[in-house]
Amino acid sequence: MPDSLAKHLSTLLQGKRVPVSNISARDRKKLQSLFATEVLEEVRIGAGRSVRLCDHPALLVYAKKYYPSGLEKEVRLDGSPRSSAIAHLRDAKKTSATDAEILTLRAGGNVDILSKNGRLLPLTEWCNLADVAAVRLDDASQWAGSGVMAIVENLEVFFHFEKIGFEADLIYYAAGRLSERALRWLSSPGMQSCQIVHFGDYDPVGVDEYLRLKKACPGRVKMYVPDDLEKLLSRYGKAELLEDSKAILLRLRNNRDKTTRYIVSLMDRYNCGLEQEILLAF
Repeated sequence: MPDSLAKHLSTLLQGKRVPVSNISARDRKKLQSLFATEVLEEVRIGAGRSVRLCDHPALLVYAKKYYPSGLEKEVRLDGSPRSSAIAHLRDAKKTSATDAEILTLRAGGNVDILSKNGRLLPLTEWCNLADVAAVRLDDASQWAGSGVMAIVENLEVFFHFEKIGFEADLIYYAAGRLSERALRWLSSPGMQSCQIVHFGDYDPVGVDEYLRLKKACPGRVKMYVPDDLEKLLSRYGKAELLEDSKAILLRLRNNRDKTTRYIVSLMDRYNCGLEQEILLAF
């Protein structure tokens, strides 16, 4: 019989949600520390509630601690052979090969700014051909850079970044929250000449990620805030974005960062948050 907790962890690590009704009281107790540390979060989805993942690296550590041989040995996945193979591959990579990750990048202009061991990465040439490029990041990587880097939370904005009209030398797709490895890289000596602009959702999670990045790279991080943010948020905001992150919002209200205070004041005034994809609409 499959381990129910392992099955839930596997589902969450694939980026999927787990309905609260599917989690037994026993498994809920085991997960309690992950809720307390905001690795997991309970959110309302339609008429029900689900659990979603907020901190992928932290959940990986938890999974490897309790399932050292890998989640895939504990879970029997149902479905077509192809979907099962994909699911197993994702789990296998994330539980047994966590010593590296992929940086998904786009060139923002005609100047290459990343180098390794003194050799310039021909990112502009790659992106002129394929639009998107990827490089390996591990703990031994010595990627160095300068110029302006835009760190983008969501995929659609990453693909159509030029529609925003912001000039950046490099565009990095964060896919939600940055890993601890990525933060170590961005704060490394070779990246000290790189200015960073965070493009995230205008909700508690997006602002919290900006502050996390700012703490790791002091003096080099800003959050992109359009001049008409209040107008956009009041018209197109979603109350669910606050409902899902009450604990984070409560913590943000005590933060003294100027940008944070401004965005939090708008969220409180209009009782909603705003997804960053709205930046592509006008």
